Amino acid sequence: TYDHDGYLTAAFSDIQDYWASAYPEVYGEEFVPLEGGIYAGYPDRQAPIPACTREGGNAAYEDIQAGTAYYCPLGDYMAYDDDDSLPALVDSLGREAVAVALAHEFGHAVQARAGEFDQPVVLMEQQADCFAGAWVAHVAAGASDVIKFDDRGIRAGLVAMLSIADPIQ
Repeated sequence: TYDHDGYLTAAFSDIQDYWASAYPEVYGEEFVPLEGGIYAGYPDRQAPIPACTREGGNAAYEDIQAGTAYYCPLGDYMAYDDDDSLPALVDSLGREAVAVALAHEFGHAVQARAGEFDQPVVLMEQQADCFAGAWVAHVAAGASDVIKFDDRGIRAGLVAMLSIADPIQ
């Protein structure tokens, strides 16, 4: 059986561990973990999730659902739709697809730390895909103690990135 919450926890942990190791090699400084945390959005959630706006406030579930998952540089946090979008990805492509989508969003946190968050959207998205691919290669090479990918999982991750890609602006 598939333990959704356990798998997401393992994926997030491994992605963060990967960047704690890779970031200093690439950028020459220590990786700073997400300061704002990671939030699962679902319709009956009682605890608030901050809105990703300068005005502050709280995000509505519909805001999170519209984006599947996102990184917010204003609060240095990630939020994801744990009721509709991510479960639908698991149903259609498998759990690896969700891990790759989350690795892409985490790639945006890496960009923010590296001072590369003000690029044109298409370049930001391609770089976040590249960062997700670096993590996937790490997992596929057997370097993760908690996540394993086979060829089918890698293909599912690629399809997920294409199917939930942000529109080109």
